[in-house]
Amino acid sequence: MGSPAALVGSGTALIAATYGLVRLAYGLFLPDVQHAIGLGDGPAGWIASGSSVVYCVGALAGFLVAPTHPRTAVVLAVLTAGLGVAGMAASTGPLGFGVAAVVSSAGGGAGLPPHSSDSSSGT
Repeated sequence: MGSPAALVGSGTALIAATYGLVRLAYGLFLPDVQHAIGLGDGPAGWIASGSSVVYCVGALAGFLVAPTHPRTAVVLAVLTAGLGVAGMAASTGPLGFGVAAVVSSAGGGAGLPPHSSDSSSGT
């Protein structure tokens, strides 16, 4: 197992990327995105709601997987957040953007459990 400082640093970076850059950026850039792709207020709200639900599903998956396979939970977080953000950047319409935004939120949920005190003591 690495040093505590390395664990704190890597955990902070993972959460900053999967939660901060993915979930929080949605809200920060929403006015620009709405204008650029013609996303209405109603669909934007549904995307935000779906993202919250998928965040919870990601967290549940992370809590189930992390105690025995913490690296798998980290990979799940990175893949869902990374692929979702790439999809958001590549989308040209509301549907593609919405699906990608919702998928990317799973990363924020799945990223936290591998760094909790119970699961980080595993492999």
